[in-house]
Amino acid sequence: MGLYHSDHRSLQERFDTVRLADRLEKVKVLDHIADDDRGGGRPQVGLLFIDFEKQKRLRVNGSRKQTDWARDVLPANDPARKT
Repeated sequence: MGLYHSDHRSLQERFDTVRLADRLEKVKVLDHIADDDRGGGRPQVGLLFIDFEKQKRLRVNGSRKQTDWARDVLPANDPARKT
């Protein structure tokens, strides 16, 4: 089984990121992510950004939700928006 399922692939095709996803799948480190590692379906997320050159880091905590980014965020006249 690959890293991505059909819903992932659909979004990758829509936003022209299939080649990037294929490369990430090829060089991935883990073959399986346990449910505990996925956050157990909780909407809270934490992101850590590290600048190794300036020796600084930024932690961002928030919540997530899945949305149709092109439909809900992009302006109607944006060329990336596919209706």
